[in-house]
Amino acid sequence: MYAIGYTRISKEDQSHYSLDYQERMIREYCERNKLTLKAIFADNGQSSYSFDRPDYKALETFIRKNKDVKYLIFMDHTRFSRNTAEALMKLKELEEKMKIRVYATTDNFGTDFTDPSAFILRTLQYVMGESELHNIRKRTKQGLLQGALSGRYMHPAPFGYKNIRDKQDKPALVIVKNQADIIRLIYREYLAGTSVTEIGRTVRAMGFLPKGKSAITRILSNPLYCGLITIPPHKDRQSRFTQGLHEPIISEMDYWIIQERLVKKPYAAAKNEEVPLRGALRCWCGRKMTAGNSKGKTGTYYWYYLCMTHKENFPAKKLHALFNRLLDKMSIDEDRINRIRVTLLSEIDDKVKGQEKEIADLKRELRSAQIQIATAERKFLTGNVREEIFTEVMTELKANESRVQLALLNAETTRPLFIARLEQLLPGLRNLRTAFDDMPLVKQHQFLELAFGGTLHYREGVYRTHFLHPAFSHNELELNADGLLKVEKPMHSIGHESRLGG
Repeated sequence: MYAIGYTRISKEDQSHYSLDYQERMIREYCERNKLTLKAIFADNGQSSYSFDRPDYKALETFIRKNKDVKYLIFMDHTRFSRNTAEALMKLKELEEKMKIRVYATTDNFGTDFTDPSAFILRTLQYVMGESELHNIRKRTKQGLLQGALSGRYMHPAPFGYKNIRDKQDKPALVIVKNQADIIRLIYREYLAGTSVTEIGRTVRAMGFLPKGKSAITRILSNPLYCGLITIPPHKDRQSRFTQGLHEPIISEMDYWIIQERLVKKPYAAAKNEEVPLRGALRCWCGRKMTAGNSKGKTGTYYWYYLCMTHKENFPAKKLHALFNRLLDKMSIDEDRINRIRVTLLSEIDDKVKGQEKEIADLKRELRSAQIQIATAERKFLTGNVREEIFTEVMTELKANESRVQLALLNAETTRPLFIARLEQLLPGLRNLRTAFDDMPLVKQHQFLELAFGGTLHYREGVYRTHFLHPAFSHNELELNADGLLKVEKPMHSIGHESRLGG
């Protein structure tokens, strides 16, 4: 008589019986009862609560193809299942439909489980196994809760960290330097306005391992990176954060600002060096131009800018050449840079003198923000606020706190630091084309906003604007005469209800 065996272990049920030990028990049982063991199927690390296990499915397929198999043997009933209802249904399917006799090595061979007494005894074994599983899960959950309350991360380390045991032999996290550098880059680029898609392309080339479309968003949403541990909900206590014992990779300030951005899902222009004016250059109607490319007769792709309203294409190569000439003409000579330096140094002195009041106001605003956060946390812990509302409100409050902290840091900037920043920026005015090319996309768009007030558009072969920053107005007449830029008065657009720059 032919039989097949089944073994299973799971991290969840904390079994003390290895797969090898279970197999030995099955072989001995078959030898004692004169059964020929045709195959053994083993599920390693699979849950006992469901039969959605790869090797168990393979076992059933084997039974259907091998009609001479009449017995299924496992070490004990907990190896088969710890879900009483599903176990009884599966046993009924095996025994009545597939005509397979099912035994544990603890059963007397030949027992008739249609007998009421035998059926009850076998059912009780499954009930006890399921009860044990629930106790194991309860202990595991309590262990995770206690670990989180003490600031310990009790799960497999995410990208950027690795799991270790500390001097007290307790779970701990340490930073993996090269991975942490990638995490910092992800946060820095997102704060700078780079799209999630472009960040993903960049960091995967650097060795970013997590897969899936939402991998970057999961990194940006994980409070662990700013040093916070999520305490899971327990009884009448809802989930909350506590300070972790591990070293943070990014600042809590950056984390909360990003959470607010993720909720609002702001538009972030895709970084593409081929079309840096996309999303910043406007059509005469006021709509921002998009960009695309098309394949030429030689197989080369040519980029163009496009207004989605008028469907008119403008060759990117032509617009870029004209824009480069415009930047060259807008560049500022050394004498004018020195005059700008004198003016800005005076403004820096005025700003430093007025900082005391600004700092005092910001400190009051920061205290107010922190009081609001404490009040919200108190209401949440006393059960007066639902978790989804608390999460939304807390994200907004924390982002506001971070913005105030950032403003306070800027307000407390010393005169030497202001001057250092000034001297870093001024040289770029000598050659705007080079400076513009060296900027990341988000900075390029900020420059266009500053220089042209968001009104730069293209019509009839000329760049036009309704605003030109005074720093670049020294040769406005030449820009106009050379057909590079015309500074026009604002006008209502035709066929579009918005106003350029509005």
